[in-house]
Amino acid sequence: MKVTLHLIAKHEEEYAQLHLHKENKRMEELKEYLENDGTSNPVLAVTQEGKAVYLSGKEILFVEADKNKRLVCTGEGSFHSQYKLYELEHMLPASFARVSKSVILNTDQVKVYRPLANGLMAAELGDGQVVYISRKYLKELLLRLRQE
Repeated sequence: MKVTLHLIAKHEEEYAQLHLHKENKRMEELKEYLENDGTSNPVLAVTQEGKAVYLSGKEILFVEADKNKRLVCTGEGSFHSQYKLYELEHMLPASFARVSKSVILNTDQVKVYRPLANGLMAAELGDGQVVYISRKYLKELLLRLRQE
């Protein structure tokens, strides 16, 4: 890939343009990196037992909505988020994908995908937890995984 840098005056707004044949996960990560001013690992503010905790996207396994709560699950435990699931979808890195009405999954943390007899798919995470992928979201997830 050819890369060209142009220096601009300090009063001008910085911007980047990518001209690609097709979009893939790595290009989406590059876009996020540039949009976040060079911080490739955004931080999410959550709470645990009333204390504020900051998590990086790499730490998060999945986010699950349960009634009026959003649980952010990591290998270290569960945390609460004040954000709605659709807001978290836009805040989290490109490696996160909606896999059901109530779950956003970090696809980088999945060890094995297993198809199930009823049309669902199971995603087994590194710590042994299993997240189920609904039929509604399966096609889009498979397309994303093939692009990687």
